[in-house]
Amino acid sequence: MPVSIKAEEITLAKLLGPDFFFNMPIYQRPFSWTKDHFDQLFEDISSAMSNALDQYFLGSTVLQQIDKSTYDLVDGQQRLTAVSILLAVIRDVTSNEDLRKKIQAYLYQEEDRWKEIPEQMRITPWDELKSLFKEYIYKTGGTEQFLADFGTNIRYADQDDPRYHIYEGITTFHEKISNHPDVEGLVKYLLNRVYMVYIMTNTQTSAFRLFNVLNSRGLPLEPCDLLKSENLGAIQDALTRDKYAKIWRSIEEEIGREELSNVIAFIRTIKVKEKAQLGIYDEFQNIFKKGLLGRGVGFMEYLKEIVDIYRDKVLEGQLDSHEPEERNNYKITIDLMQRFVPFSDWIPSLLAFRHRFNSDHGLLDFLLRLEKKVVLEWTLGFSPTERETSLNKIMKLIDDAKTPVEVIEKMELPKGNETEAQFLSKLNDSQLYSVYGGKLAKYLLLRVDKESWELENFPGYPGTVTVEHILPRNPPENSQWLNQFTEKDRGEWTNRLGNLVPLSGRKNSRAQNYDFDRKKMVYFGPKGTAFRITQQLQNIPDWNIEALKNRHEELIGVAKTLFLS
Repeated sequence: MPVSIKAEEITLAKLLGPDFFFNMPIYQRPFSWTKDHFDQLFEDISSAMSNALDQYFLGSTVLQQIDKSTYDLVDGQQRLTAVSILLAVIRDVTSNEDLRKKIQAYLYQEEDRWKEIPEQMRITPWDELKSLFKEYIYKTGGTEQFLADFGTNIRYADQDDPRYHIYEGITTFHEKISNHPDVEGLVKYLLNRVYMVYIMTNTQTSAFRLFNVLNSRGLPLEPCDLLKSENLGAIQDALTRDKYAKIWRSIEEEIGREELSNVIAFIRTIKVKEKAQLGIYDEFQNIFKKGLLGRGVGFMEYLKEIVDIYRDKVLEGQLDSHEPEERNNYKITIDLMQRFVPFSDWIPSLLAFRHRFNSDHGLLDFLLRLEKKVVLEWTLGFSPTERETSLNKIMKLIDDAKTPVEVIEKMELPKGNETEAQFLSKLNDSQLYSVYGGKLAKYLLLRVDKESWELENFPGYPGTVTVEHILPRNPPENSQWLNQFTEKDRGEWTNRLGNLVPLSGRKNSRAQNYDFDRKKMVYFGPKGTAFRITQQLQNIPDWNIEALKNRHEELIGVAKTLFLS
């Protein structure tokens, strides 16, 4: 079969119209979008609408044509699934009956036997989700029923289960739509002003090749490559242009293309200090137009300065200080945040602070206060947009402040009785182990552990870190655990902070469901453990509900001192 490839920019209205029906290929990864993704999608589209942008680009999708109107979704399945959930929620929230019917037609083709048109889903999801989508997403009133049935008729294994992600999508969009001032206007914008580019081919081999091309870092169509070409082209002198071409190439070789793309995105945030409205390349066109950064040498010099800071202060964790404890404290803290905080929107403010004052004076104090702010807002459930807005205020403060101390003193943190209550409520959550995919529990454990070390000689946390349950989640029959903990206690305490310890990945897999004495033999084997809060278990003769509660309160106390004082 001759290979045919077609590319076209298309509105969502047309993409969800009668000419397109989509299947999810069996090789695609499961639905994995989280609350942050749904929040970001809605806020981006809503912001574009509020700013009267003529177009909002949702991204590209790769399609393999199966027949005249049926396509396999080779790329873009997560975004289109999220859009279908958003439309389903709008359908069920709106009181406009005509709008409800129109949205339903974009989601599901009803049977018309006179025209010999069968009933059909616009987007046929993964096999394990087909019945769920037909019952709840593609049926009017279904998303409301989903919320009523979730956890009872709709079971899920954990927070990585696609059914849980659908729940996150429905709840996030339900809250957004319920508070939106112009839902009908949003639907019009979504269907007529939100665009995707589809790239369509008729063979699987060609489809995979296109997918790899679009997702490869090695192609010359990344925003960083476009900016490189534009800014080198703006330098008239050939020797100067050659100088900066070599600098660019050196940066790529030193930190890699992916990190370079990250730094360029950080620079956009530093310069604009507002939520991005466009793609990176277009955002920089506005930056150049407003005179926030000059094309050519101006851009290249600033990029080099920020890359140097990023490499030294973030990637390598270097601090210019005569005090070994300060140097190590900085290095360990930046390593913890880089590895275990699941977002990087805190980095631009650190880069801006160091660049603004051109010195490491105050950098450790700034980082520790920034960490406190980031962890508090993460624990309190700030959305990506709320975090970004909060962090952008810091960069405006950096621009206006005369000294590093002024920035640190004026940096606002969430505070008050409500903040403390919400923070402690999260730390006391009976399912803390699973919150944010387990990332929050791991960070809190490591951060509390760090406080128990003399930092001058502390080696940090190299290698893989995992979180182990002391009382196992699935204790074997006839084990001590079933005698020492009631079923009620196991339900309430197994996934709480006090029952969790950090371990190396290897020790975690070895410990498994052992009784407590045998667990300690694994924890404290020939090479010991790098975690002080794990070492403290050596002094506990028996792991029962009293010991668990005592340890829980101790960990909560340290975390409270760290982040609320």
